[in-house]
Amino acid sequence: MTQRRALQRLQQFENGIFTNDDVYDYGLYLLNKLLLKSEKTLKDFPPMPLFQQPWELQISDNQILNEQLNYDHGALQELVD
Repeated sequence: MTQRRALQRLQQFENGIFTNDDVYDYGLYLLNKLLLKSEKTLKDFPPMPLFQQPWELQISDNQILNEQLNYDHGALQELVD
């Protein structure tokens, strides 16, 4: 799943309007999540920037839920039609 598609699922971006800075910030959040698995964070790698938005409040860590929410609306509509 691309970062842009993941952002479109969030309520604040459901209109599809987000900036390149939003995508960049979300990428930093994802990098930080990966680092946490190794008991590290972006803070451990100066001068890496830190993510600014509260992504953890907006995104579920439930992988099954995320997969179900990440379907292609256009393809589903074609199946229905």
